[in-house]
Amino acid sequence: MRAAFYLSALVFAAAPAWALDCAKAKAPAELAICGDPAAEAADAAMTKAYDALALKLPPPQKTALLISQRRWLKRRADVCLGREGDRITSCLKDETEARRAFLSGEPLSGPAPAQTFLPVLIQHVGKPNQYDLDVTALKFSDPNLPGEKLFNAKIDALLKEVPKIDQSDIRQNMVYSYVLDVSAPFASAKFAFGHIELYDFSGGAHGNSSTSNFAIDLQSGKELSFSDLFEPAARQKFVASCLEQIKQQKHEKMPDDPYGVISAEEQKKTIEDSIKDLTRWSFSADKAEVTFDPYALGAYFEGSYACDFPAADLRPYLKLDYLAQEAPQDSSPSK
Repeated sequence: MRAAFYLSALVFAAAPAWALDCAKAKAPAELAICGDPAAEAADAAMTKAYDALALKLPPPQKTALLISQRRWLKRRADVCLGREGDRITSCLKDETEARRAFLSGEPLSGPAPAQTFLPVLIQHVGKPNQYDLDVTALKFSDPNLPGEKLFNAKIDALLKEVPKIDQSDIRQNMVYSYVLDVSAPFASAKFAFGHIELYDFSGGAHGNSSTSNFAIDLQSGKELSFSDLFEPAARQKFVASCLEQIKQQKHEKMPDDPYGVISAEEQKKTIEDSIKDLTRWSFSADKAEVTFDPYALGAYFEGSYACDFPAADLRPYLKLDYLAQEAPQDSSPSK
């Protein structure tokens, strides 16, 4: 019986992705996409990328891809449908474009590296006394440069930490959950940045989530620090900006008690420490973001916080301008 079910699952997973048919759309997310040409085009491109990847994968990975896609569709709806007006379709388009990039083995922004990425999928639908696993990551498909090899080594180290499905210490009749997502928010021929999001529920009142990042010089194979990327004057400027941003976010979340369980002095110290720690920075082509996990700046129910820095604010302080485009080679004959 189990063998028959597994075979049918593989046959189903091998089929092309379900293309959105707007004539039959019923779900709120589908209706919203079909009502916006840009969102509909993004969905069609994502479906094409899904089908192309599915054709390349062996049967077990096809099954993982199908499970991952179903989960992503639900997550996209959960993330976007709580918004208002045009923000719903804008969110759906952005989430869909990000999924297309992942399925295509592309960074989310940047001129793209010489080497493409390869999507990595570990998926298991958990049952009582098991781990539910939802792991997605990107690796360089054919690493040659020192930095490409370092990027892949970091991904391999993260994958080694993925829990086994069955474990003796899982509480009776509970389903534990482990969600790991590693994206490439920016990559070029010279630099590659990785963004790690992790959620782990292993019993207790709630799971724990965390984010982290890494920035790699592909040619040298060096993992960059804050002082490698920014001039010394940048730190004070970024701290002042982040303090103002967090102050505003605190007042919006907790207008009656903006500091809550963490004093102003503690918050400032955490912000200062995070600004100089490049693992707290996520970089893209148009901005950078410093993130603070739950508990870092307040009680767990407050959730996470973030400070945004537009690319224009970063440029004056960059030692290594990761945003710079390589100058085109001059093909004219020499004089």
